Amino acid sequence: ARFLTPIATPLMSGTDLPANMSCGGTEPFWNLNTSGGTQAEFELMGNPKIADNITYAGKSANHIMKQGIQTNHWSAFLEKRQCSDGMSDRQMGIAIELMSTQSGAGFRHLSGCCSVDLTAETTQ
Repeated sequence: ARFLTPIATPLMSGTDLPANMSCGGTEPFWNLNTSGGTQAEFELMGNPKIADNITYAGKSANHIMKQGIQTNHWSAFLEKRQCSDGMSDRQMGIAIELMSTQSGAGFRHLSGCCSVDLTAETTQ
């Protein structure tokens, strides 16, 4: 019964967030994937993917469920709570608010959800 067996999930340094996450949102469609807690790839539909180093990852100083990560192109605030993308029945465990300054796309405030990227967990 694999679904009953806990999977050890590496955490991003300085946070309680999974090192490997898959995040996304709708209208406009976008996705963000973190790898090893140090790398991130962001894509806003219609724009090129941006691979970047995570320059900051940390917990809120006054709220145990809220955390943040940042690269040179975006900042994100994440909260451990039930989250839905609004287009599917899938429930995820992390909500994200992402502020992008992607070249060519201008400033964007995007909302979405994240989950552990189990494909990355099993290939590392």
